[in-house]
Amino acid sequence: MTAEAVAALQRELAESVAVPVFASSLLQVPIVHRMLKKDQLIGIVTADSTQSGPDTDTNTVTVPSPSLAITKSNALTDADGSGDVSVGDTITYTYTVTNTGTANLTGVAVLDTPLGTITLSDVAGNGVDVMAPGDVETGTATYVVQSTDLGSSIDNTVVASSDQAEDATDSVTIPVPTPSKSIDKTFVNDDADGSGDV
Repeated sequence: MTAEAVAALQRELAESVAVPVFASSLLQVPIVHRMLKKDQLIGIVTADSTQSGPDTDTNTVTVPSPSLAITKSNALTDADGSGDVSVGDTITYTYTVTNTGTANLTGVAVLDTPLGTITLSDVAGNGVDVMAPGDVETGTATYVVQSTDLGSSIDNTVVASSDQAEDATDSVTIPVPTPSKSIDKTFVNDDADGSGDV
């Protein structure tokens, strides 16, 4: 029996009896769909022959969910021992990228503005730009503080991307103080001649 015939029979049954009667298990699909997780799909297989009635089976297929996360941290090498960020100091940034989803990720790349492309480690051994679920890869970059940074801040934004997941971002802002100094000079007049002035 075709789907059209089942649908027509369903209408006739509904109109002729006082209780609900379902002519096909396909009517259960919306109910089954509501019971699934958002990344699951319903597959329907139908078998038929001329010797017996049709037979239907359903199958649930889990669709992996891609997700990517990145964190960025920094450490200061205080070249002049001043105890704060100053010209000539080196800032080392560390990037940690994690596949937080259930799907394999390909084309994984990390771009830091303004430091450029960051090369990731290949701890898992499956390629620098490939991450299986749960994989964690890291990369580093350095920046030497310039005189033009004084009195402002060093702002970096990093973006991790892949072919499957939405981009992930993190930012770090490092304030750079302005060095300054002042001097006060005083004098004492011995007024040797008692004139009251110099």
